[in-house]
Amino acid sequence: MFAIGAVLIAYLTLRTVSSQSRALTPAHLMIMLEHASIPGLIATFLSMFGFILFEGLALKCLLNSLGYKSNIFKGLLYSAGDQFFSAITPSASGGQPVSALFMRFDRIPVSAITVTLLANLVMYTLSSFSIGVVSLLVMPDVLEDFNEISLAFILFGSIVMLTLTIIFYALLRKSTYLKRMGLGTIRFLHRIHIIRDIAKWNGRMERHMDDFKLCSELLHNKGSVLLLAFAFNLAQRISQISITPLMHLALGNLENVNLMRLWIIQNLAQVGSNCVPIPGGMGVADYLMLDGFQSIFTKDYAYMLQTLCRSISFYICSSVSGLIVLVGYIKQIIKTNKEFLKK
Repeated sequence: MFAIGAVLIAYLTLRTVSSQSRALTPAHLMIMLEHASIPGLIATFLSMFGFILFEGLALKCLLNSLGYKSNIFKGLLYSAGDQFFSAITPSASGGQPVSALFMRFDRIPVSAITVTLLANLVMYTLSSFSIGVVSLLVMPDVLEDFNEISLAFILFGSIVMLTLTIIFYALLRKSTYLKRMGLGTIRFLHRIHIIRDIAKWNGRMERHMDDFKLCSELLHNKGSVLLLAFAFNLAQRISQISITPLMHLALGNLENVNLMRLWIIQNLAQVGSNCVPIPGGMGVADYLMLDGFQSIFTKDYAYMLQTLCRSISFYICSSVSGLIVLVGYIKQIIKTNKEFLKK
C-alpha cells in the first residue's frame, strides 16, 4: 500500500514539475546529459552511492563495538533496507525495522539492534542539524533566497530535528523511558486482545531492557566509536547534498554561481523536507529546491537541474537501495534453505 502511494505521489510530483517549464522535456534532458562531463557524472553517482555506503559504515562500526562482527557488505545491506523503505513510507525512519530484520537474520540480539539503530539515529539527526547551523553561520544571507513558505518549512524542520536529537539521546541514555514505552505498548495490545499472556511479554521486555542497558553503557564508554559514527553520518549527509553542485559542474557550469551557496541551498531544502510525513518528502523537497534554485538560476535551468538532481538523489538512489535489498533477501532465503536441508 505504501509503495503504491509513493509511486502515485512521485508521478504527480514529476507531472507538476514538468508542467511548469516548457523546456523541461525528456528530449531536452537527454541532450543535456549527452553533453555533460563523463567524470562529472561519475562523481555525481559516486556521491549518491556514498549516501548508502556511509550509513552502512556507521552501522558496521557501532555493531562491531558491541562485539557483533559485521562487514561492509552487511552494513551496506542494513543501510539499503533503511533507505529504500524510508523512501516509500511516510516516516523518515520507516526503514529501520527492515534494517533490524536483516540484523536479526544475522543472529544479532534485539537489545544490540535497538541500541545500534537508536545511536545511529542520534548521530544522523545531530549531523543534519550541525550542517544546517554551520551553513547559516557561513552564509546567513542565503535565507533571502527562499520565500516565506519555504522558510517556514526550514524552521519547522530545524526544530523537529533538534527535538528528535534530544529525544533519541534521552532514550539511549535512559533505558527507563524506553522500558515504559514498551510496557505501555504491551498493556495496550493486551487490552485490545492481541496479546493474551501479558506476564510472559512483560518478562521478555524486562530481559531485553536489561540487555539494552548493558549495550548502551558499553557503547557510551567508547567515545571514539560514537565520534566515528558521527563522522560517517556527516559524510553521508555531505554526499547527498553534494549531488547538486556536482551535477551543476557536470552540465558544464552553464551559469556562473557560487557553488557553496548552491550547496547550502540544497542543504536547507533537505532540512525543510526531511520531517514532512510524506514518503521521501516528495513535493515539499521539490518545491524547496525550485524556490532556492530560481534565486540564482534562470527558471528553465533551475527546473532542469532540480529534476536531474532529485532523480539521482532520491529516485535512482531508492532504486539502487531496493535492488541491494532484493539481492540480500534472496541470498538470505538461499542460506536459510541450505541450513534447513543440512538438518
